[in-house]
Amino acid sequence: MIKALQPSLREKKRYVAFEIMSASPARFGDAQRAILQSLHSLFGVAGASKFGVQFIDVWKNQRGVIRIGHRFVDHLKAGFCFVRIQGKEVICRSLGVSGMVQKAIQRTEGVR
Repeated sequence: MIKALQPSLREKKRYVAFEIMSASPARFGDAQRAILQSLHSLFGVAGASKFGVQFIDVWKNQRGVIRIGHRFVDHLKAGFCFVRIQGKEVICRSLGVSGMVQKAIQRTEGVR
């Protein structure tokens, strides 16, 4: 039987609320692929695999939430600068960082 990791050994996670601004509305899958592709091109596949990126299934008004390791939040924000959706440049910006998913979801809804 495999034992679970102790809380002190687990990777700390952060939730980054982000917004994509573009001329035409972007779908969740397109945004997800574009952000991952941006991270892979900037840090390489091996580097980006350490980040532990997971997309939370919240997509409303061009806003979403990404779960990432606490040491790599700045790397994710740097990757936002190079996002291109279907060959078109878009603006991808961070709305805020939180340690709790509900607080990050509130940021996507405009609630502080």
